[in-house]
Amino acid sequence: MSEFKSQSSLKRADYVSFALVAMLPSLVMWFLFQRTTGIRLEDALITYRYAENIALGNGFVFNPGERVLGTTTPLYTLILAALGFVFGTASIPVASSILSALLGQLAGFLTFATLRRMQVSRLIALGTSLLLLTQPEIVVSATGGMETMLVVALMSGSLYAFTAGSSRVAVALCALLVLTRIDGVVWTSVIFLLILWRERENVLARILQFILILLPWIAFATFYFGSPVPHSVAAKGTVVYARIAELTPIENLAAHLRWFAGVLGPHRNYQWDYFHGAAYLYHAIMAAVVILLVCGIFAIARRVERRTLGALVLFPLLLLVAYWIGNAPRNFGWYLTPPLWCCMVVVGLGFESLFASVHREGLGTIKRTAFAISLTAMLGLVGFNSVEGHYSVSLNHGRYQELEDNLRTRVGTWLESNSPKNASVAMEAIGYQGTHAQRRIIDLAGLISPEVVRINSENPNRSVAFQQILAQLKPDFLVLRSFEVETNENWFGGSLFENEGQQRFFHKYYRIAEKFSHPDSDFWSRAGHLTIFARKD
Repeated sequence: MSEFKSQSSLKRADYVSFALVAMLPSLVMWFLFQRTTGIRLEDALITYRYAENIALGNGFVFNPGERVLGTTTPLYTLILAALGFVFGTASIPVASSILSALLGQLAGFLTFATLRRMQVSRLIALGTSLLLLTQPEIVVSATGGMETMLVVALMSGSLYAFTAGSSRVAVALCALLVLTRIDGVVWTSVIFLLILWRERENVLARILQFILILLPWIAFATFYFGSPVPHSVAAKGTVVYARIAELTPIENLAAHLRWFAGVLGPHRNYQWDYFHGAAYLYHAIMAAVVILLVCGIFAIARRVERRTLGALVLFPLLLLVAYWIGNAPRNFGWYLTPPLWCCMVVVGLGFESLFASVHREGLGTIKRTAFAISLTAMLGLVGFNSVEGHYSVSLNHGRYQELEDNLRTRVGTWLESNSPKNASVAMEAIGYQGTHAQRRIIDLAGLISPEVVRINSENPNRSVAFQQILAQLKPDFLVLRSFEVETNENWFGGSLFENEGQQRFFHKYYRIAEKFSHPDSDFWSRAGHLTIFARKD
């Protein structure tokens, strides 16, 4: 691995320039985004409740006494639990936000350091890091309180470690990555392919190291939960996203390809549509990114010492296949943050390749000028997408946070004040509502409720499954979107009630306890109304 020794350490100018050019502007952007939106993602609160229960001595549980691994991020949960134990459980949300921001900057710096080790110029490495850290989805991930930036930091750290000649450190970080999110096995497989390519004699030793690091968690989770695989993985495939099964494999692949186009960065929902040409602008930005991406791939392939960065090309492809085969959900943007990191780094290498073409000897003045103009246009389009995409995402997440604060939080606090402490509450959005309710939660999505997954597996008909959940689990309270009962529509698809008999059954045992509406219900339409039903005595 002698080709990795060409630049063993960063210079002082590298640290200073990264702090001024990439870190400081992105931190300002993140801070302003956090202040204007107040963002805290729904799924983050599920992890917070697990961490809180661990810190309080209630065990690794969402509902005390119920050992279900409903969070997909054990390592991040344990880190937050440790912080909650030291600083108090009330500090967990703030600690998560600070930690996520620090990890995001670490990921940016490790990316910069890897590029410099690969003999990428300081200017291009800085530009790539800045482009990465200001991507709208990166901003959301860095401020939303979830584990995503820990994932990207471990990925970028393992790649840097491998390029520095330490496959041992790279494998250790990959093991931590799998403990952070189970789909980290995809990136881990890429790193092992690199080890097989560069250090074939060390493959067995690295595999053994990987297993030994994971073994304590596997043993604990198998004993404590019954399986080291998060229960939420089964729930998402059985309850929430079973509708994907209605698509043919080709339709499903096409849907995943359209979804994965998000890793290229462009956003369709432009707010600055001055000339009603947002669609044309979107396609222009997409074309610019694709051209830079292709140039980056060729730049990696042409130089032997940079072929290790082919991992950044291979990973998104393998992840796409894994998500397609596993019927992964397509409505969570943060799932695409790790492959987005890969694509933005390759885009930076593509820009370097085209920039070098402008200064190529023997190139005529006209061709050189055309190259320069084209490159400037592409840079302008990519930069505009980051700025305008940030503005659009700020508006959207600000509205979503208002929905969480002014609707779901109110539902949770009402349940805490108006239900017995031993009451059970069935609901689908268990983050804000479940956390603030502080009651035993029956998750209609099944993430923390194996009984719900079992009932849905036994009853493919959603209406029948819903009736069985009420009949078998007998929740004391039930939170539904108001339209579900009023218009007989199940949030997960299909009808809530299959016939009048099911409707009579429901109204026989449940009554309306309270209704809630978002102040801006005209904007939120049906999603802005929730109803709490109480079981009749």
